[in-house]
Amino acid sequence: VKVKKIVAAICIAVLPVFLSHAQAPFERDDIVIAAGVGIGGRLSVSGATVIPPLVAAVEYGVAERLFDSPTSIGIGGLGGYGRNKSEGGGYVLKTNSILLGVKGTVHYNFVKKLDTYISVNVGYNFTATREIGVPRDVKPSYRQGGMFGYFNLGARYYFFPYLALFCELGFDVGYFNLGVAFKL
Repeated sequence: VKVKKIVAAICIAVLPVFLSHAQAPFERDDIVIAAGVGIGGRLSVSGATVIPPLVAAVEYGVAERLFDSPTSIGIGGLGGYGRNKSEGGGYVLKTNSILLGVKGTVHYNFVKKLDTYISVNVGYNFTATREIGVPRDVKPSYRQGGMFGYFNLGARYYFFPYLALFCELGFDVGYFNLGVAFKL
């Protein structure tokens, strides 16, 4: 909870300083690479977070000005990683999760200098769990995972023509993701 408040305060404090340097929204043939950290979400399981959900994505603009509006469409890939640890009952449970998927994104320019979007994402979540200190008749490690599909809402604000701060809300790598994006 403290981390959320600190991140929100930093965003609110820094954003107005750079308003005059913002870039146009996402357009056709744009390539954006993003990396960030999440809070909660698909890669967080019970126990203490050892490594918070890390997210990376790449997106390519395939269409723009749909229906004569400031709308564009992007496609791309995404990945995530997280590690958790639980202790109790005389054993330790360590979980590593890797998420790989593809995304489709619709961008709409509500505000002239802000890239807002909704994404639909599908892929696979690979999870490996290791139990330390379990009785000998219990399997000490196992793999699990499965297909996923989810959506999120997001926004990128460009401080410079090539550099943006992004935040996303939804059932994603994290319920709340925050990071930087680079337009190539």
